[in-house]
Amino acid sequence: STPYGPGVVEDHRIKNGIVVVKMAGWEATAYITEGDIKPLSKGLFHSLLTQFGSTDVTPKPLEFPYAEGTIIKTPFGEAKVSRPLPEPTKSASGRTNTEKDAGLRTIGLSLTNWMLADQSHPVLYCTVETAKKWKETKWRRPSSAGVFSAFGSLVTKTSQVIRASVVNRKTAPAPKYEQYYRDGAAVATNFGHGVVRRFREADGFYEVSLVQWNLANGSTATAILHGQHIKYRISEGCHEGYPVLTRLGLSGTLASVEPTTGVHIVTIPSAGGLLSPTQRSAMPLKAAVSEDVLTPYGEGKLERYRPDDSIYVICLNWGAKLYAQAETFDRVGDGMTDGQGSFGMKW
Repeated sequence: STPYGPGVVEDHRIKNGIVVVKMAGWEATAYITEGDIKPLSKGLFHSLLTQFGSTDVTPKPLEFPYAEGTIIKTPFGEAKVSRPLPEPTKSASGRTNTEKDAGLRTIGLSLTNWMLADQSHPVLYCTVETAKKWKETKWRRPSSAGVFSAFGSLVTKTSQVIRASVVNRKTAPAPKYEQYYRDGAAVATNFGHGVVRRFREADGFYEVSLVQWNLANGSTATAILHGQHIKYRISEGCHEGYPVLTRLGLSGTLASVEPTTGVHIVTIPSAGGLLSPTQRSAMPLKAAVSEDVLTPYGEGKLERYRPDDSIYVICLNWGAKLYAQAETFDRVGDGMTDGQGSFGMKW
């Protein structure tokens, strides 16, 4: 034993009374006088060597916020730490690098209850302080007393409701909203064309399927909209009072559009004024079959329309047939008509 701890004698210089001692537990050699050395028993010296020489130390496991996989209850559901803070290390100057020194003050939480289109989980980034508050918060969990406890609470609440209804019989009825647009109606929204799927009487909102929005799973997006943000939809390019072509291949005049369903009502002159309801299937025409038209070769009557090449077949009043495009003739109904006698001009 020496004043600097235990050691092993390597050399004894008798002439000058110096003992060379190799220290145990640290790399050093001491030159000590004979009077400063005391012998140790074998058992005590062995235990000291074991204590100072042992380097097999079990590393302490990482903890939050340096451990990956820590489960945290967040307001958005259960999450796991997917990007923890880097483990603090000591620099050459002896200074410890913490999260403030590294400049990385946020951690990543993988929301395990959420699933994206690519089957991955969204990652929520927050500060360590916020994650620590969530981790320490005791979230309310559903009672595990069993089905009998739930049934008992249900009976208690039911009896309370019955007693309250007996005491106050003049309870105001819950407000109900009236559905204007019917299920399946074609509508127009600020997000594009859509179809009404369902109406919610509780709050007066419509669930509208946006037919122009396709998601990753092949379905269409759904918008929850109030009635004031929806309007009925007319087929593109069509206007009430102008000729249209229906899906059945019949041409006529668009009389009106039923706003609650989006159904187009078309008057067919060639069918004796038959009304043909159609929905989202009409296209605009220059003139309908059997209507009078004006051409550079005189007046005539539209005989038929060829949708394959957009050609109008016109039977002229002097017996000839004209095959014309829309921009080469005019519809008589678009100009001056004599609706009230010789001087009753109507524009």
